[in-house]
Amino acid sequence: MNITKEQLVKLEEKLTKRGYRRIDGHYKNENFGYWKSFKITYNKHYDKIINYQIAILFWDWSKYDQSGTQFGNRCIGYTHYFVGSDEMTNAIDFNYRHPITTSKFERLASKLYTFMKNYKL
Repeated sequence: MNITKEQLVKLEEKLTKRGYRRIDGHYKNENFGYWKSFKITYNKHYDKIINYQIAILFWDWSKYDQSGTQFGNRCIGYTHYFVGSDEMTNAIDFNYRHPITTSKFERLASKLYTFMKNYKL
């Protein structure tokens, strides 16, 4: 999905309110992302276990000339990722590029995690 810089400011505010943290990184060669951990538990040694995370990754194309392209002034691209991180899902990296709200994606990720855990996928 592509948005303008103005839309990005509003989206960043919403993500922060939902508990997401901005992390500059290169998980998928993005410029930055917002991450949130789910289904957090602790083992008998009180070590934190994060069962899965959601990442919303952003690519800033504003440094490139977008005139005459399909993007126009929508120079920020982003997508939602489900990243499994426990023993069962450590190889899962599911990305959803179609328009979806963050709350709907959170519900989808929760259902996907529960399904995989129940069926040992």
